[in-house]
This record gives sequence, structure tokens and C-alpha cells, in this order.
Amino acid sequence: MATETIRPNGNANTLWSAFSYTLIDDVVTDPSSSGDSTYAMADEDDEGTEQTWDFEALSTLTSISSVEVFVRHKDDGISGNPDAAVNVKIGGSWQTGQNISYTGTYSWVSKTFNGSWSDSDFDDFEVGITSPNDIGRGREYLVSVVYAVVTGEAASSTTNEAFLLFLDSL
Repeated sequence: MATETIRPNGNANTLWSAFSYTLIDDVVTDPSSSGDSTYAMADEDDEGTEQTWDFEALSTLTSISSVEVFVRHKDDGISGNPDAAVNVKIGGSWQTGQNISYTGTYSWVSKTFNGSWSDSDFDDFEVGITSPNDIGRGREYLVSVVYAVVTGEAASSTTNEAFLLFLDSL
């Protein structure tokens, strides 16, 4: 099996107070502590809303078996730490969301979604994060990095070579 890391490259919606994918597309990976200078933010007006981002297309994999989503996040004074949630859209369908816990300091969490998909199912891949239901006045939920590691079969070199020959003929 091979893996490919993909990152946000667009906003699928614009529900949170600070939502732009450019705030969370840092090229860092777990367990790096970098990537905290910019962040997407949900505040009291965004309680329980799902912010979704478009992701890069796959370039090297076929026959996908899993996708692991990594999130670096924290709360800024939320009492009781109600869970947030992460979900993925693959092949036009949302999978079952998974709760993600957080603390008052930035930390990494990852959730894995298993299945059997083709590379074309990732043409419209999205990640959604649902903010906590009880953020409260003057408090915030912050997400500084989101990326996905997709596991599947590497595209065959014969296919890649044939494609390159085709491109050269144009």
C-alpha cells in the first residue's frame, strides 16, 4: 500500500467567522508544533455549524482503502469541552462523522475513515469540521491545520508511462 497527503485548496462553504482554507493549509504534519499563526475560527454565532473545505485531487493512488484526517485545534475558553466533529465527503457522499476532543492548547487529533473507493471518488473530496454546540459568549474554537493521508494502491507505472507518452504526442 502507498499513501498520499492532500491539503485544502478551496472553501466548500463559508459558515464560520473565519473560514478561509488559506488559514489551515500549512504544510506541516503531526507531530509538528508549527502552523498555529493562522486559524479558522468558530465563535458563539457558529455553534454546531459544519465548515467544509475542498481538497486537492489525488495524483498517485487508485483503489483507496482509507483516509486519515489530521486536525490541529484548540478551544479558547470554552467551558466543559463539548466535542467537535470531523467528517469527509467521498464519491459525493458524506461518511459518518467522528467526534474529536480538544483542550485549551493546540493539539493534534486524527480520525480514520475506511472503505473501498476509486481515485475518481476523491475528485470532489471535502473535509468538514462541526464546531462545538456550546462555545459561549467571548469564546472561540480554533483550527490551525487540516490535512488528509489517503491510503491505496499506487498507480501502475505502465499506466503512468502510457499517459506521459500520450501527453508527449499532443
